Amino acid sequence: MRIEKANKKDAAEVYALIKESILAVYPSYYSPAVTAWFSNDAHSLGKVASDIAAGCVYVLRGARICGTVTVREDHIEGLFVLLGFGRRGFGGELLRFAESLIAEKFLVARLESSAPAERFYRERGYRTVREETAQVFGETLRYPCMEKEIV
Repeated sequence: MRIEKANKKDAAEVYALIKESILAVYPSYYSPAVTAWFSNDAHSLGKVASDIAAGCVYVLRGARICGTVTVREDHIEGLFVLLGFGRRGFGGELLRFAESLIAEKFLVARLESSAPAERFYRERGYRTVREETAQVFGETLRYPCMEKEIV
């Protein structure tokens, strides 16, 4: 397995990985409408393709793409691991990779966590600095903004 920058041919596979992860995990935390918003809007195929074109999406590649993370400046976005590959350390590997990229220019890594991922980040040294809210289909979505010093 190796982590490398995603290329435009990877967009559909990265999107499918993200959507599959969201649809399998998020319904335990969010309503059907919010889950659909995450999979169809927040992480749409168009957004994935745009982020890949901007050069900020990385993939964990073996025989297929097993995980992905987006890194923009000092910000970690969209860390997902393919179902069936969880609990093998791949999420931690992608997070450490993202932090190493950020550490080249910044002292602190930042992210907005989803409810399912909050414990994962907390266990890896991230702390909540504030909580934000957003309106999604008339529902209030609350999410922690987290950060970690990476010096």
